[in-house]
Amino acid sequence: MNKPECLIIGAGLVGLSLANAVKNSAWHITLLDSATPREINLSDPNARSIALSYSSEKIFTEMDIWEQLAPYTTPIKTIHVSDRGHFGSTRIEAAKLNVDALGFSIPAQALAKILQDNIKTADNITLLQPVTVTHIDTETGAISYQINNQIVNLTADLIIIADGGQSNLASLLQITRTETDYQQTAIVANVTLSRAHKNTAYERFTDCGPIALLPIEEQSMALVWTAKPDEAKKLLELDDELFLLQLQQAFGFRAGYFETITKRFTYPLKLMVSEQQVINKALILGNAAHTLHPVAAQGFNLSLRDIHYLSTELLSSSQRALSEAAGIQGVAEILQQYIQHRQPDQTRAIQFTDNLISIFSNNTFPITSLRSLGLTVLDNLPPLKNYLAKRAMGLK
Repeated sequence: MNKPECLIIGAGLVGLSLANAVKNSAWHITLLDSATPREINLSDPNARSIALSYSSEKIFTEMDIWEQLAPYTTPIKTIHVSDRGHFGSTRIEAAKLNVDALGFSIPAQALAKILQDNIKTADNITLLQPVTVTHIDTETGAISYQINNQIVNLTADLIIIADGGQSNLASLLQITRTETDYQQTAIVANVTLSRAHKNTAYERFTDCGPIALLPIEEQSMALVWTAKPDEAKKLLELDDELFLLQLQQAFGFRAGYFETITKRFTYPLKLMVSEQQVINKALILGNAAHTLHPVAAQGFNLSLRDIHYLSTELLSSSQRALSEAAGIQGVAEILQQYIQHRQPDQTRAIQFTDNLISIFSNNTFPITSLRSLGLTVLDNLPPLKNYLAKRAMGLK
């Protein structure tokens, strides 16, 4: 009996995570990526870090790779949420929730390298790059791609499209995507502090936009500063000393003094949601399906929960040893169940982040007073705070 064929287009963190979740199974995985292979530099001082939720740790543990990831992670034991210039604030603490950490930060390069290294040892995964996909037939699973100036034709039981927020393949398949332009730009860098961060992450809402700080090394933090495009442009034109001065004035001294900063990067912030995630035998996954605002770090963690459910179903199907004829029918059922099961969580995460931006981007007097009061009430109502904590931890 031939192994059922799963084709994953996109070898970013989402595509690699799914491949890891189904490695060494009865599925044969062909992983295609448009990028040219390159060596990952784990010592890059400009490395961008991402936040992994409590639930994401459990998912990677289930994949048997958390022990490899752990040495590169920094636990987040406290999340401090505040509104600059207003009295309201709240603290979410791991100790009060009886967990070791609310989540973890990890350099994206380290996560990518470990995921890549793991698929190299899997007997059922083939990684091909650079590849250009030229044709997809979602009904038959037929796909054509170009590699080394040759056109290759392949038929798969399941096609996963995980080629990122600017998904060219979603456009190729004429999938409608709703888009909300937040008219904001994220400035990303790493900063060093005058004192240890004590494993605290900060979400500080300011008149200049939300400022998020994620603990990495003992006295270093990953910065995401959200500002209006014209303000972000002005901030980028400043030298490091003046930029840090502006950051200090906007954020305050709650984390100590900002001393140095690495190279700054920017990207525009938009909410993009695919109106159709399942097209016959194809599934849209990751940022290609839903690109969220970085506030509260929901995006990649939501995709990991999607991957966990999907991979669990795929592994169950492989255990039932789908025949080639039954494989198509079985995959169609899996994808319909996936949508029914995952859409409620996706909707909650999208609404949660979108509502945060709507509330904390409004600086009119009634709204600022109400949200300050809301943060104060939140800090004094354990059930409500626990709800917010569970959202941050990726739990229901």
